[in-house]
Amino acid sequence: MNKNQHPKILKSVEKKFNKGKSQSWKNKDFEDLSFRIHQKTKVLISVATLKRLFKKVKTSDSYSPQESTIGALIDYADYQEVSKTLNLKWLYVALPFIAIIIGTLFILSNKQNQVPKQEASMGKLKLLKLEGKCPTTAFFEFTIPKGQDTASIDFGDKTKRIPIKDQKQISHFYAYPGYFEAVLLSGKQKKSEHVKIIAPTEGWLAMSHYFKEDQDGRYYPIPLSQNQKNGIFHATPKHLNSLGIDTSKIVEVRLDNFQSTNFSGDSFQYKTKFKNRSFWPAIRCFSVYLSITGTDGSVLFKFVNEGCSTYGEYIIGEKSGDGRSEDLSRFVMNQNNWMNVTIVNENKTIVVTANDSIVFSDNYQKSIGKIIGTTLLFHGSGSVDYIHLTSANNQSVFCADFNE
Repeated sequence: MNKNQHPKILKSVEKKFNKGKSQSWKNKDFEDLSFRIHQKTKVLISVATLKRLFKKVKTSDSYSPQESTIGALIDYADYQEVSKTLNLKWLYVALPFIAIIIGTLFILSNKQNQVPKQEASMGKLKLLKLEGKCPTTAFFEFTIPKGQDTASIDFGDKTKRIPIKDQKQISHFYAYPGYFEAVLLSGKQKKSEHVKIIAPTEGWLAMSHYFKEDQDGRYYPIPLSQNQKNGIFHATPKHLNSLGIDTSKIVEVRLDNFQSTNFSGDSFQYKTKFKNRSFWPAIRCFSVYLSITGTDGSVLFKFVNEGCSTYGEYIIGEKSGDGRSEDLSRFVMNQNNWMNVTIVNENKTIVVTANDSIVFSDNYQKSIGKIIGTTLLFHGSGSVDYIHLTSANNQSVFCADFNE
């Protein structure tokens, strides 16, 4: 690439970033620019590299950035003059491969058309009714596929699959609230359509359980009224121990509210204020999950303490990511301080703010459907000031202020 084009590209980046002249940028500005470029292009340019490019640190005249770096800057700034040249270049390179792919698909399509389709025998799984609001028992009716003596049902809550044979009906106990999909299986093959189940709550429900225990393990209900003080919810280790929980083990505490609504999951505002404990036996990486569940998908963000960002993660519709494959250090929290987190979803565009700093922004395509629940989950037992989930027109969906 012609070096004479570099200043033009950097000028376009400066204009796109819209924070004044680059000469006046501070370290935080370069961190923000690195984050925004990564969000848009999925290419991570370090702060040090950006400072070299914008002449904030002394660099030799022979210094030349990698092509991937320049390409990311071009994509971020929508620098058309260079983009057109690059796109044309890559088009010439890609044309032979595109022709091979199209030819292969054509051959495979012809082969499929020549072989008559033999659809695998399918069974049926039907939800008859639900009993209770967490705990919830679901009653199912099913038909095993023809020609098979046995099958199994995956109830969608990570419990063990239940083998079925002669009976025509079966019930299942859902120990915790949520949205689940049950399916009839033969081995690992799907043998029925998925059946969707909402295990609802009666308002807000607090529960505790052991970390990564078999999902058939016990879930301990936590009385909200006994763990609220001055508008703060916090289940102390002493109180958890009084419920029969061994607090020397890794414990999770969760707050849920699940029920059917007519509010869109693609436009909402979620606000919460929380603080995790700075110590719990056996825990090194403290985590807080914030999730909004819809009938067709979910929005989830996992915050962690410093040094543990490899365990951070997110889900927005059909997209997901984790700290093993992305830099999610912006999801790091200080357990000793309160975190004010806002998740704004505006027509499938998500912006997450933590203590007034944008830590995530991206969009998704597949609708998550109607909102049916929200969960805040701690590794350990943290404190929550409030949870406010409101609709696009500011109507209350699921809100809690934890006043006694």
